[in-house]
Amino acid sequence: MDGDWWPQASMTNASANLADVRHAAAAFLDNLLVAAPGDRDRWIHNWMTVGDRYRDSAEFAIRKKLQTSSSESWFCALTAFEVARELADPGSSSSIALEDRMEASLRSFEACEPRRVERVEIEPFDQVRLAGCFLPPACRARPAPVVICISDEESSVDTSLSRLLPAAEGRNLSILVVRGDDASRHRLFGPEAFLASWVNYLESRSDVDADRIAVSGERMAASHASRIAATDRRIVAAVCDGGLWTAVRQRANVGWMTGIWDPATDRARTSSLQLVQRMRCPVLIVAGGRAMVDQQDALELQADCKLAGVDCSIAISRGSGELENFVTKDDFVLDWLERKLGPHRQFEPINYL
Repeated sequence: MDGDWWPQASMTNASANLADVRHAAAAFLDNLLVAAPGDRDRWIHNWMTVGDRYRDSAEFAIRKKLQTSSSESWFCALTAFEVARELADPGSSSSIALEDRMEASLRSFEACEPRRVERVEIEPFDQVRLAGCFLPPACRARPAPVVICISDEESSVDTSLSRLLPAAEGRNLSILVVRGDDASRHRLFGPEAFLASWVNYLESRSDVDADRIAVSGERMAASHASRIAATDRRIVAAVCDGGLWTAVRQRANVGWMTGIWDPATDRARTSSLQLVQRMRCPVLIVAGGRAMVDQQDALELQADCKLAGVDCSIAISRGSGELENFVTKDDFVLDWLERKLGPHRQFEPINYL
């Protein structure tokens, strides 16, 4: 398998550029998805070694005052570490070591590129403070569209930031990374109230095009993205669950309480369609893999959306609950958002990642 994806010289010498490193990472993860499990410890070690070498390269570039080279090396290091983290078991010694490496790499990048990551805080309600990270676009000549990326409730802002920084590089798109658990841990306010506070904050920034604000969430955060897109007309594109997870969960709760289990999905899709219609913006639903949304439900909801005249695209991940090709997924989602927030371009309604 190594010969299929590992560009030995450029990777081991930390001389490959970011595009090549991400291509190698995507090819490696695709091979893992179709191949039998192998020696994960060896693969983790290999990718950690690549990350370490790019981190050394970044630090060398900083000493030589080669800012552009240092930034790209940091992004390559973060990508390599993210692949290793994808392979490592949570809580394992490898996972802990990776967390330390990624945190140190992120802090070093922020120290040498302070304008590339802006730590922000808002206080939307009394004694409630929210923290996030704002990433400006590649071109700052004019106000740019922005995406609110809601981290999975099991992930921190920094975890999501480490993964998104390399994917966002070079795009004419601002990104605001916020915590998913902020939207659910305060019982007095619904998730949409917290996210609306972030929309208010973005509207106050002179470098943000307030007419082009999108939202994106995965796993449980995809449900939060659906709710803010349905209740706030300022959201003009959404990567979300289309309301499917909430509808299926409600159906399961009714079955548990009544003892009557209805396997049909028609009611769930009908409920979700009503929510999607309230969004009135283009919607991308990521199904399969680690998503909370089932592929079949998503495809059937899309068919309902087409009949109702709703702009709904589906991305189907080939990953399992254990492993996912985050490189392909993140690139596709950001490509879709750029197209929906920029000049109108044709986009396939169903895509396989």
